[in-house]
Amino acid sequence: MQIFILGMHRSGTSLTAHLLNMMGIYFGPEGSSTGANIENPKGFWERRDVRTINDQVLQSNGFDWYKISEFEGIHQFSEESIKTFDKEAANLILNLDAHRPWFLKEPRFCINFDLWKKHLEIPLIILCFRHPIEVARSLQARNGFNIEFGLELWEKYNKHVLQSINGIPRISINHAQTVNNPTQVVDSIYNFLKYYNIPHLRIPSENELKVFIAKSLYRNKLNDQDVRFLTESQTKLWETIRSNQWESESVPKYISQNSKNILQIGEKFYTSIELLRKNNSEKDKTISEYTKQVDYLNVQLQKVKDENIKLIENIGKKEKIAEQFNISLLTKTELLNDRTQDLLNKNRKLEKDYQDLQIQIVQSKEKIKTEIELKREATEQLEKEKKGNTRLQILIQNYVEELERMAINIEKKDEELEQLKKEKEKESSRLQSEIRNYLEQIDQLKKFINLNKEKHNQIISDLKNKLKKKKRIIQKWKKIGNNPLKSLLNKFGLIKFCEKNPSNIRRIDPSLDKEYFHNHHNQITTPNHHTDKRNLSGLVIAWEMTHNPVGRAFLFSDCLKSILDIKLLGSSFAKYPSKEIWTPLNNYPITYEIFEAELFPKYLKQVKDLAWQQEMTDFVIICKPRLPSILLGLLIHKIHQSKVIIDIDDWELSFFNNYTALSLSEVENAPLLLEPYNETWTRYSETLSTKIGSKIVSNIALKNKFGGHIISHIRDEYRFDPKRYNKQAIRKQLGIPQQARVILFLGTPRPHKGFNEVAKALEAINNPDYKFLIVGELQSEQERRNFENKWLHLIANKTIMLYPNCSFLESPKYLAASDLICLIQDRGSHISQYQLPAKLIDALAMAIPVIACDVPPLRPFGDEGIIEIIPNEQDLTPAIIRIFDNYEFYKKRSQNIREKHFLNNHSYNFGRKTILKLIDNQVENEFNDEFRSLLNFLNFKFYKDSRKNSLDPNKINIVMFWKQNDTGLYGRRQEMLKKYLSKNKNVSRILHFDAPIEIQKLLSKKNVTKNSIYYQDNFIYESTLQRINGYQSNAKTTEYTFVYTKNENHPLATELSKKIEVDSLATKQDYLKFIKQKMAAAEIDESETIFWFNPVVNEFDDIMGVFSPAMVVADFIDDQRQWHQGSNQYYNIEENYKNVLKLSDINLCNSNSVLQMIEDFGFNAILVTNGYEVFDQEFLDKPRPEALKDIQTPIVGYVGNLDPKRLDIGLLESLVLKLPQYTFVIIGSAHMGEDVLKLQKYTNVRLLGVIPYEQCVEYVRCFDVGIIPHYENDLTKSMNPLKAYLYESLGVPIVSTPISGLYMYESIRIAKTVKEFEYHINECGFGRKKYKIPVNDDTWDNKIQKILPLLQN
Repeated sequence: MQIFILGMHRSGTSLTAHLLNMMGIYFGPEGSSTGANIENPKGFWERRDVRTINDQVLQSNGFDWYKISEFEGIHQFSEESIKTFDKEAANLILNLDAHRPWFLKEPRFCINFDLWKKHLEIPLIILCFRHPIEVARSLQARNGFNIEFGLELWEKYNKHVLQSINGIPRISINHAQTVNNPTQVVDSIYNFLKYYNIPHLRIPSENELKVFIAKSLYRNKLNDQDVRFLTESQTKLWETIRSNQWESESVPKYISQNSKNILQIGEKFYTSIELLRKNNSEKDKTISEYTKQVDYLNVQLQKVKDENIKLIENIGKKEKIAEQFNISLLTKTELLNDRTQDLLNKNRKLEKDYQDLQIQIVQSKEKIKTEIELKREATEQLEKEKKGNTRLQILIQNYVEELERMAINIEKKDEELEQLKKEKEKESSRLQSEIRNYLEQIDQLKKFINLNKEKHNQIISDLKNKLKKKKRIIQKWKKIGNNPLKSLLNKFGLIKFCEKNPSNIRRIDPSLDKEYFHNHHNQITTPNHHTDKRNLSGLVIAWEMTHNPVGRAFLFSDCLKSILDIKLLGSSFAKYPSKEIWTPLNNYPITYEIFEAELFPKYLKQVKDLAWQQEMTDFVIICKPRLPSILLGLLIHKIHQSKVIIDIDDWELSFFNNYTALSLSEVENAPLLLEPYNETWTRYSETLSTKIGSKIVSNIALKNKFGGHIISHIRDEYRFDPKRYNKQAIRKQLGIPQQARVILFLGTPRPHKGFNEVAKALEAINNPDYKFLIVGELQSEQERRNFENKWLHLIANKTIMLYPNCSFLESPKYLAASDLICLIQDRGSHISQYQLPAKLIDALAMAIPVIACDVPPLRPFGDEGIIEIIPNEQDLTPAIIRIFDNYEFYKKRSQNIREKHFLNNHSYNFGRKTILKLIDNQVENEFNDEFRSLLNFLNFKFYKDSRKNSLDPNKINIVMFWKQNDTGLYGRRQEMLKKYLSKNKNVSRILHFDAPIEIQKLLSKKNVTKNSIYYQDNFIYESTLQRINGYQSNAKTTEYTFVYTKNENHPLATELSKKIEVDSLATKQDYLKFIKQKMAAAEIDESETIFWFNPVVNEFDDIMGVFSPAMVVADFIDDQRQWHQGSNQYYNIEENYKNVLKLSDINLCNSNSVLQMIEDFGFNAILVTNGYEVFDQEFLDKPRPEALKDIQTPIVGYVGNLDPKRLDIGLLESLVLKLPQYTFVIIGSAHMGEDVLKLQKYTNVRLLGVIPYEQCVEYVRCFDVGIIPHYENDLTKSMNPLKAYLYESLGVPIVSTPISGLYMYESIRIAKTVKEFEYHINECGFGRKKYKIPVNDDTWDNKIQKILPLLQN
């Protein structure tokens, strides 16, 4: 969003700007603001560059911030000043848009906001207002303005700004309220911005506001007596603004004549004062400089005086000494006195010099004034002389450039001649080799014919066809010069063969022949002189391949194919009946793929599948911001990490009725979303495209709107070279008189392209030698009839010559036959405002003069003198006459433009270099979060109807995603389901993926400290290493963990790569490909597979964004939110739950609490509690594990996570102290909290640390009592403790606190206090038999039998 703070000077705009900055909205780089001063101690929050832009446009048109009496609107501004403004404002906004949301504040916006808003996409207005008397008093204090003048300024500013912002979302802020109640104002602003989806806002605290907003700064408050200064219109305007009930129609646009007079008088008065201040300032500056010189002389004089004093002191000393010495010393004393006298004389002279210098200062002032006037006159004379010399310099420069170009052309001709010789030798050698090969084939063929007579005729025919294709190349080499192969060809009878088949020999100039282009272009293309070949593979994506949207994508593919592996890819929708590539590209030698696209919902799976197929794609160029191309391109990026470039060659919204881009939230409520290319999706695609960092645009207008690098509709500089074509021969073939002057229209005739205006001009000129070639067919039969009826007389006399659509290969032929191209775009069309006609680049490439109307994309070409710009259509006729009357001049100029401008800026060579730079220097993208939201929305809306369900109920494949990295450690619910699903005959394969883990995090778990047995880290490290390449836990199940690195060259990554025997570790973005590869290795197709999620799986959105499984099952285990009460993660988990529920087909859960949570979200679920494992008697009778053999007392045991959030360690410690006759065996990991480790100090406690589940059951069967001393809180309410089922399945009596998730109260003793625990443990622990192992429906086998029908149906 683009936020503008508008308001009259001294109305609190600076205060509001500071508040927005405190709320986290971007203002500008450090140092860009004007500084604070006494009039605004907290700072103005105005950018210097914005103020400069505003001042320039006002002052260049005779206005200033206070000189606006004659100002009525921006229509008074000169075109030149607006052009300068637009350029600077567009660049500023482009830079700011990289930091959206942003704000600008500057009071002059009230005057010229109409200039700014045409550059804005989604502006929001914060209008600051203050009582007019307070504003006038403040202006009086700051600028010395009287009250009446300040009030008239206030009225003028506010009337104008209310007109300018009509229809734009806004909020009004009262300055007095901001100072007195800033919290309320901040809340209002926050709610306003939130309503328009401004992200990442923060609300400043009250302390922050108190520090910043001091009521002492609220100066010039309203005095009731001052109200008398207000006019009736000012009072009415104030009431209107304050009530916030206004529309532009209710506010008068202009001030009264009396108000205007007051402003005019005030402007003259205060302008005079300003000039006097400025003159005085300059004089003061001059006097200050002379004063500095005087001060310097005074310092020097003081030094001399100080030296004199020292000398006098020395003289006194000398006199005392002289009294004690001989009379001979008296002579020396006299000499010293003489010297002193000299110094005194010098002092008197310096004092006189000082007085003279003061007189000179006064004289110098007068002299300086005279010199300034003389300099001004000399400057004016010099400027006149310079203007006289400029033309001569330009002519000399032109002659020098022409000589340089001639020298370069001579060198090029020599190089071309040398290159031609080398190519001729190379081709001769190749032909000799091929002829030998064909002769060898003939020999082999003869032998084969003797063996197999039946195939003789067919093979001979195939061979002759091959030879016929080669004879055209031989003919070309004959034309180049003496044929060095003639004797060799004659020797083998190939010349004779051609003579016997004269119909096979083309006798027309190959540059004229359509078939020649099709065949010849495959053999002789642009000279292969590129040294920048890349080992890269790329895709260029067009949203529609069967009509002109593919044209731009084709250019990039054709341009890049000579240096890298490139493919053109795009869709064909049923809306467009053709299933072949766009007609002008038929038979063009380029690699492309078209897929027949459905509409949503089926299109969603189509595009996902297509993205997976584009393997080894280094980069993607998305042509046109339409959903079909963007969706496919960004999916390829997401899956294959391809670099992304988006190309914008039109403003796509200009083809629709609504020009406003949409956010995704606005799309969600829109109807008619089945067509991916429709208006709604295109409006959203513009929003998404702005978040792609690397952009290509076709012209300056699009660059100003979207940013990016300009690549026009580039052309192959080799094929589009006028020197390669015979103009006279082509005209003869096309039936065009040789003497004719031909204007060409090549392309799809559309109303906004101006072909009717060209016909009208030729009708007015009425010269039979002027011809208008239209090569291209109108899109409808009705348009064709209308055109022919309108211009029948010009068609009849062949002034207008109509030709059908031509292929891209043929287009240079028509261009070579032409003399002029007219680009008369409809200036009133939004399309023309952003569209660069491809015909312009055709003309530049083929050195054809161009006339064009003045639209933004073409304007820079006119400014540089490359084309002729006409102000309007009426000027077309004289422009055509002028060019044709001076054609040699314009033709020569066009040839120079080709060499100097086209080759450097619009050729394939230029396009290749620019694209490679964009590939090498990718700009950071901001689309990942937005694209994830888009994929979520598309899945929520279309996924269930888009997928292909090929599930075989007797051969079920499951891909299971677990949320952690502890598989195999605790025997968790998902492991039990996986284990018992794999035992079922109807389940074919199970792939199990733990959560992805970063290498440094994994290596940090490699713990070798003394207490490492108490933490799960070592187990996770070792088991993860096993799962990287796949761990086969049983015949049907393979477990994987994806280990990734943030830096492929990191030493740890290299070390681990060697350990697990892989070439290198992948990055996080490769996770999706990792899943796909493992599914492919297991021969599992997603359309035949169930994806089974155990939320929270953080990668859920990404997985479902690119996969379309036949079914989704979600098994919700506990309420994972409760681990993160009070943090943002709580809400992140809740959002993940909702996203999963929207896409899942079957929802399972483990407790009533979780079931209620799901129902509260508005979804259904099936309660499937945990189950029992069944152990045989042999296992139960096994001897104790070694670690328990020395225990003689009964064992009270606990197994599980030792997290102090759920385990009541205080209760556990009390039991240890109360029951010294028992040994407490505790098994589990203390990674969530080390409080439990303090129990090691007790002799009747055994902390065994982490023991994997398969071994752990051997310990649990030795417990005499199993305890569950859990807290009853929001966390434990949602749990259905597996340990209770394990205890009971092994016949261990259970004592537990009363927690909601236990459903087996008949076999569990409940204890609320230490005393009750003590009682029940004693009841179970001494001399009591264990409970009989339960046999009921709650075994895992029976659970699976209930779940399986849900999967099969």
